[in-house]
Amino acid sequence: QPLLGTGEELLPFPLQRLAAMKISPCAQVFGLLGGLATARKMPLGTGSARSKALADPSTDGAGYPVCIGDLVHPNKTAACEAAEQDVCGNTYTLLSHGLYAQCSWRPSALEAQPGICLSDAICVAASHPPPRTCLEIKMTQPGAPSGIYTLHRPKAEGTWETYCEMEKGGGGWTMLAKSIKEGLTSDWYKAVREGKYEDYTEKGIGDADDIEAPVFWAPLEIWAEYTKYWKGNTVEFSDSKYPNFDQTFVKNMFIDADNGFAISADAASPTSNPLKAIAVNDKGKHRFTTFDVDQDTWSKNCAKDNSGANGGFWYTACYQTSMAHRTNKLYSWASSNTEEVNWLRFYFKEVPLPDPKDKYTCAQVKALNPKAESGMYTLNKISGGTWETYCEMDDSFGGGGWTLLAKTIKASASAEDKSQIYDGTWEDYTQEGFGDPDDSKSGVFWSPLANWADLMKLFTGNEMAFVDSSYPTLEKGVVVTDMRLDPDSKFQISAAKVSPSSSPLRDMAIKQKVKFTTWDSDNDAWGNNCAKDNGGRNGGWWYTACHQASMWHRNGNVYSMRSHIETSVSWLKGYFRESVQYPE
Repeated sequence: QPLLGTGEELLPFPLQRLAAMKISPCAQVFGLLGGLATARKMPLGTGSARSKALADPSTDGAGYPVCIGDLVHPNKTAACEAAEQDVCGNTYTLLSHGLYAQCSWRPSALEAQPGICLSDAICVAASHPPPRTCLEIKMTQPGAPSGIYTLHRPKAEGTWETYCEMEKGGGGWTMLAKSIKEGLTSDWYKAVREGKYEDYTEKGIGDADDIEAPVFWAPLEIWAEYTKYWKGNTVEFSDSKYPNFDQTFVKNMFIDADNGFAISADAASPTSNPLKAIAVNDKGKHRFTTFDVDQDTWSKNCAKDNSGANGGFWYTACYQTSMAHRTNKLYSWASSNTEEVNWLRFYFKEVPLPDPKDKYTCAQVKALNPKAESGMYTLNKISGGTWETYCEMDDSFGGGGWTLLAKTIKASASAEDKSQIYDGTWEDYTQEGFGDPDDSKSGVFWSPLANWADLMKLFTGNEMAFVDSSYPTLEKGVVVTDMRLDPDSKFQISAAKVSPSSSPLRDMAIKQKVKFTTWDSDNDAWGNNCAKDNGGRNGGWWYTACHQASMWHRNGNVYSMRSHIETSVSWLKGYFRESVQYPE
């Protein structure tokens, strides 16, 4: 239904939300996430939409909702209970993250008449902030058109405007940059080529609206916020030659604002994509260079001195393209200055963060109840079912919310406990698990690697902390960043970073990416089996050539993960936590 006096339409609320709401037959409910999307046309076949702020909730003297501007709000707060009914029999329901809606209101032109309900009216109210990405809009308003939207920044105060591609590639793509050759005047060429570091990193260049400007560059501060907040992401580099959303891209891009906006990524396609060498092969090594700030590896400045100005980029020795080449040509980012194109458009799309209500991790439990105490909790398995583990909730331990995946406590471990580590089979370590997370019941615990892998796949941004009696804090223990296990390759381990560098986990996860070995499944690099034949049984682990410790060494010692079989400790624990900032 059009909003009264506006002629503008609201977009459909997601069907899954409607299914959860008990709405009277007379009501027609439409959706909103922090603002209304209103359409206006743009050239080049694109639409446009801009956010509208919601007014504050209010009621008339009789306690009924009344119109405030274009909208009517229920006399309820975000603390209201789900599926309560008003006097008209209409229902309003509290939705996730404070979003709630109801379908009873009256036009402000009518005098308040208690008990009189209008069947042809609609009201949507929300306490959720405006969307942060185009995908959040798409998920809440499936029919939202492509166009200009106002988004909230995920890590900083304020909003910014960009173009949302809502149809191609499944929709929900947030534009980060563009360059359209047809509209590039000498002034725009200069803005790109001679743009200063401040322009590229803080202010931005141009406008996402094609009417306003043929170029657009969202400040790298925003790139950095988005790629840090959503570590699981895809950045598409589409152009007139490769317009599809599966041809030129990088996976899990990360822009490091604390290191000259250095770029990293886990994968890039095609292999000729210059970002494969820059961001994937040389993770975090190449900083951003502009006309006035030289951070490339060439003796001069690639953005300024390479036969002319070329604009900002993560240059190595100047063989890469940018947003506007010095020759007045645009080049596809599928290769380095070899394929000329008419336009470039770069888009970001995140892997949506799970809802804390899923209760897959201790961090989600803490997000739902910030006062939750350390102890035993029942969590849901991503693959289905439940499991029990210990949750470290103390804020002094990295903010709390850490999920225990493994432990060895010598003092309370029985002979049977020790045998589970030494004699555990491939099935025990990967599918079944053993021991108990409750210290009063067992001195050992191992959650099956299938569970580790599921958590690390769902939460691509994560930390795995190995702490012990000698190094009991995160600051002193071993922290593995963005750890992953591949079930299809014998639970091969990989990671983005391991600190400190002295930890054997660095060789295992970054340099060699080794597979998991047990006494009955040999996948190490040694000629024999490190879990069985190296002077006795050592338990399952990611061995290379047997120089690593496991959860319990054959000589009876438990060793810290900070070094190679050097520091004997009385206990060792491995905790997992996702790198997610859940909504409050």
